[in-house]
Amino acid sequence: IADQSKDSEDNCSSPLNDEIILKTEKLVQEGTWDIARHYPLRQGEVRYVKISIHVVRYSDGTGGIFPETRIQEEIDNLNNHVISTGLFFFQYGDIIYLDSDEFASCSSDESYVLREIDAVPRSVNIWFVPNFEPGCGRSSFPDSSTQGIIVQNSCASTDWNDSTFTHEVGHYFHLYHTHETYFGNECVSGNNCSVAGDLICDTPADPNISGLVDSSTCLYKGDELDICGSGNPYSPLADNIMSYSSKLCRDYFTEEQLSVFLWSAENERTDHFYCFGDVTGNGLINISDLLLVINYWGTSEFSADVNFDEIVDITDLLILIGNWGPCD
Repeated sequence: IADQSKDSEDNCSSPLNDEIILKTEKLVQEGTWDIARHYPLRQGEVRYVKISIHVVRYSDGTGGIFPETRIQEEIDNLNNHVISTGLFFFQYGDIIYLDSDEFASCSSDESYVLREIDAVPRSVNIWFVPNFEPGCGRSSFPDSSTQGIIVQNSCASTDWNDSTFTHEVGHYFHLYHTHETYFGNECVSGNNCSVAGDLICDTPADPNISGLVDSSTCLYKGDELDICGSGNPYSPLADNIMSYSSKLCRDYFTEEQLSVFLWSAENERTDHFYCFGDVTGNGLINISDLLLVINYWGTSEFSADVNFDEIVDITDLLILIGNWGPCD
C-alpha cells in the first residue's frame, strides 16, 4: 500500500453520505454556510483543541509508527497551517496502543469498528495504522455516524508526504475536496462557487488534479476545459491542502477554508476545546476534578496537571477553582 500511495494522489477515502450532504445543503440554504465562509479568524486568541493519539500495532507489538516523534511533527505542521484561526491542537494524554493483527491491516469496513475502540470522548481521535487498504487516510465529518481519523503510517511525516494528516483534519472540521461534485459542478467562472463544488469561493474550480501536478515544480499540467461549457481552461490551486495535488505540494488553506474550519470548531466541535480545570473531561469543573488534583498532588500525573507544567500543585488548584462550573 505504501508504494501505491506514492504513485496515486487520490487515496483519501473520507466518505460522504446522504445525511452529511443534506445537512450541508441545509446550511447553504439557510445562509449559515455563508456565515461560516466569512467567519472572522481569531489569530492571537488561542483556544486549545484536544487530540487523542492511537497507535495500532500487530499482535506481537511490531509495526507501530516509528519514530513516534513523527506524530508531534504532524501536529506541529497542522498548527502552522491553522495559526490564523487561533486554534492550537495538542496531544491530550498518553498514546493509546492497540496490538491487533486484525486492525493493523485495516480494511474499509474494519475502519468503522476500529474507531469505536478506546475512543476518547470530546477530542479528535486519530489512529495511526501500519496498513490501511483504502489508502492514506480517512476522516469523519461533523455529522458522520462514526467519528475519528485514520492515517496510514507510511503517509505520515515522510519525505514524500507531510500533508495527509492535515488534509484529514480539514475534513473533520467540515472542509471538502476542492474538486467535490456532490453539491454540483463548479464552473470555471466561479459564478456558482457558493452552492457547488467545495462550496468555497476562494478555491477556483478544480477538475480533480490527481496525477496532473508536477511534483518538482508543483505546477498544474492538465488541459481540461470548463464543464459548464465556457471553453475556458481550469486554473486550480495546485498547493491547496484539500486538493488531490502531489502531496508534497499541498501546503495551504485559503482564508475561506480557514474560516469554515474555525466555524466548525466553534459551532460543531465545541466539546473538543480543552477546558482548563476539567481534568475528568466531562465538560464540568466540580468536586470530581478537585479530588483528582488533590489525589495526584506533587506528582507529574498528566490527567491532573491542569496547566501541563509537569507538576500538580497549587497553580493547578487555583486554575480549577477559578473556572469552577460548566465549561463554556
